[in-house]
Amino acid sequence: MRFPSGTAPTSIEHFGERVRASKFGPKMTGELYAYPNRKPKQRLKRESVGKDLCNDIAWGYRDEDHVQHSGAYLVVQRDRALRSFDLSMGYFAPLDPVEIEVWLEHVLAKVRTFEPVKSLSDWDGLAGAYVMVFEGFRQFYVGKADEVRKRIKQYWTGRKFFDRILFGTPYESIFPVDELRAWTRRGSMRHAATTRMRWRSARRTSQTDASA
Repeated sequence: MRFPSGTAPTSIEHFGERVRASKFGPKMTGELYAYPNRKPKQRLKRESVGKDLCNDIAWGYRDEDHVQHSGAYLVVQRDRALRSFDLSMGYFAPLDPVEIEVWLEHVLAKVRTFEPVKSLSDWDGLAGAYVMVFEGFRQFYVGKADEVRKRIKQYWTGRKFFDRILFGTPYESIFPVDELRAWTRRGSMRHAATTRMRWRSARRTSQTDASA
């Protein structure tokens, strides 16, 4: 598989941050989703998992020490991941963006300490909750972190391990927010222009705020 034109690494500015884009680009695309990688997230040791399990999973590795996944595993795993991708995109597409905004405002109203974020550097070293909005997919994500700025930048540049991109079957696995990255496409919305995700964060000023 070759990288399509226009996906060479570039540097982008996002919420006041200079973000180094990987070779996969700052936007998620189906072509580069679940890009095959032989390296497993965790090396399974024979003595810890037992002989029977080792025999069952042997087809998925090219060596007995489970250092690299086999070519057969890469094909099967990517096929399953792309099936899950198609199912997720099919679920997102008909969602009403107006209704999503209503739910978003409902969440923000629950925690009135949420503030609009203009510059990510303002949140350097601060703990709190945050909301990321992916308009092109009619989705928003609520999380919390001990260091908000650091965690958000991990989303922008990180990726799921290839063998962890699915949790369960393609029909039950939840689409990983890590794969949406910094910029997202509007997809099936009326405009084809690129849209940047917007998000808010709440400063953690007390134990009450942290548990809200």
